[in-house]
Amino acid sequence: MKLILIVLGILLYPFKSIFLAFGFFSVILVEIVKNPVIKINTKHKSQLFFLILFYLLHLIGLLYSENYVGGINDVETKMSLFLFPLTGLFFTSKFPLKEKIVPAFVFSSLLSGFIYLLISLCRIKGPLEFNELSYNKFSVWMHPTYYGVYLSVGLFCAIKITIDETLKILFYLKCFFIAVIFIFIILTQSRTAISCCILISTAFIILQNRSGYLNSIKILSAIAIPLLLFLYLLQNSTGRFSTMVNEIQSDSVEISKSVNTHPLGTRTSIWNSSFRVMKQHLPFGVGTGDVKDMLIKDYLQYDFDDGVSKNYNSHNQYLQTGIAIGIFGLFSLMAVLLIPLVSSICQKDYFTASIILIFALSFLTESFLETEKGVILFSFCYLFFACPLKDNQAT
Repeated sequence: MKLILIVLGILLYPFKSIFLAFGFFSVILVEIVKNPVIKINTKHKSQLFFLILFYLLHLIGLLYSENYVGGINDVETKMSLFLFPLTGLFFTSKFPLKEKIVPAFVFSSLLSGFIYLLISLCRIKGPLEFNELSYNKFSVWMHPTYYGVYLSVGLFCAIKITIDETLKILFYLKCFFIAVIFIFIILTQSRTAISCCILISTAFIILQNRSGYLNSIKILSAIAIPLLLFLYLLQNSTGRFSTMVNEIQSDSVEISKSVNTHPLGTRTSIWNSSFRVMKQHLPFGVGTGDVKDMLIKDYLQYDFDDGVSKNYNSHNQYLQTGIAIGIFGLFSLMAVLLIPLVSSICQKDYFTASIILIFALSFLTESFLETEKGVILFSFCYLFFACPLKDNQAT
């Protein structure tokens, strides 16, 4: 019953993110009613503590925030960062094992990807072109960046179950699954997800594989073939990647005080503004609800009209956190990421390291924890993958 509820949450997340939280907390409620015995999880208490601290610092940030309504909305959005680790501290034995969650992510990535693709195909009225099947025309229910990270988790899960597969037929079938999921990641046109998946999965496959280099090459081929196809289609495409490549090659990206129409220019202007605001308000930040207000002031001061009209956030979780709750919040966020990352690398658990890295790198280009979709996905994956259970803890 527990596993079914969790799997349903994972399956429905690409369509409505709140279902993942509903599935998780349904397990807790059912088990509390059946067996109200509470056992404290001492093994992972430090990293769970820092995640709870990260949320509590946002609550403290409300005390010196001028935009109180915006601050309340922010702490409501981030509620999963408190509830998931809190339940992880006291109800660890209630959860399904990580090994049972991994296949669920693979299956849900494949299923949701095919559904998204089918909807995209049905919406095409003209000639079949790559741009008509990608980005927000592919990721119809979720921003492509968040769906790209979700699929990346599914990709790493698929690699994990493929690496040690000894039956040849199943091995090739799982390699096919890897290729299909990576195609879906390409269709999101999430630059961060695609580039990070290539780098992280390559390192993961080489370091984790115990079955010889031949199997590593076969698994890497499952990623390389879709990538080569994507690069071929990119030549005749006018999408996000081709535009970026053309701009870089022509050296026409200009970072200035004026409006920047190219994504790299826009992002750089946003990051420059964010860094200025963060530096001006160290060590405590501007307060939980005042981040966008302070950014708008800086955008106006430096004539960044695009930032004003579109009300951009920092597009970088580290900068966003530093602006909101200062150096202490930034320290807690880094601890949340570094503790399980270092621990997993020391234990040669490169799967967990890959999961942490995809979020850590995504934080560089998106304010990932400022939306419900990002918060729920990160909280869930952090609890189940970064704080793994042992077989004797399962019920």
